[in-house]
Amino acid sequence: MAQAGDIINNPITRETITFRQTSHDTDGALLQFDLVVQPGGFPIGAHTHPKQEERFRVVTGRLRA
Repeated sequence: MAQAGDIINNPITRETITFRQTSHDTDGALLQFDLVVQPGGFPIGAHTHPKQEERFRVVTGRLRA
């Protein structure tokens, strides 16, 4: 199980995930992480989270969904 501060790098999709808060930290209330996709990279394919809300904030560049 991921913990706050854990980092996952995927060299194929050029994604880096840094966990800020996990269900362990928030008693199941929140999962918060930073997802960085390098130029030329691509996030994982289409998927759903039936019981979760997902928010995106573009810091630089652009987002296409």
